[in-house]
Amino acid sequence: VQVAGNGKEERPDYFFIKTDTRIVKFMFSEVIAIEAHREYIKIITPSKKVMSLVSLTSIANVLPPDFIRIHRSYIINMRNIDEVQSNEVVIGTEIYPISRNYRDVFFAKLGDRKLL
Repeated sequence: VQVAGNGKEERPDYFFIKTDTRIVKFMFSEVIAIEAHREYIKIITPSKKVMSLVSLTSIANVLPPDFIRIHRSYIINMRNIDEVQSNEVVIGTEIYPISRNYRDVFFAKLGDRKLL
């Protein structure tokens, strides 16, 4: 965490994730979604998909507020949502399910951001 000149903590706009053989940098703004695959996660951006031995819960703890869990297996970046259907989020050509357990929190957060 970087400290700004006014003494307040400022969150960096990127993070690093370790894979089997390398450490990969991600900009938060580029991350579309994060998927759980057993004990691994897959981080999805427009240009890459990277697997890492990290739990979805662990990475959720370091993500900024624009990220929200919509299913036990999915966290999405709300900035990239194209459309919300009854129980699904559409981002580009991908469709992500919204589970009953996360539905109310998701729609409450979405409601804070809608225009009409």
